[in-house]
Amino acid sequence: MIKLRAYQEDCVRRIREALRRVLRVLLTSPTASGKTVMFAWLAMAAAARGSRIPILGHRQEIVEQISDTLTAFAVPHGIIAAGYPANNSWCRSPWC
Repeated sequence: MIKLRAYQEDCVRRIREALRRVLRVLLTSPTASGKTVMFAWLAMAAAARGSRIPILGHRQEIVEQISDTLTAFAVPHGIIAAGYPANNSWCRSPWC
């Protein structure tokens, strides 16, 4: 299991606190600070509660990095993008 660094734990704690007050939260953090790891940690917690969250990536490399990180956290997920095979095994909704 991946362990968060102290500053990442602090960010995750502050995001959770903010989500108790508002619907949407934006995290900005420097390059290589572990943003993907932080939101994968949050996604893992959401998946454990049976919740689903959308995660968007704007480049193929980013989408693949996100998928690899979610896999490392054992978060069930799929990729919806051109060039990827259709696979909705991760989806529990009748609309998938």
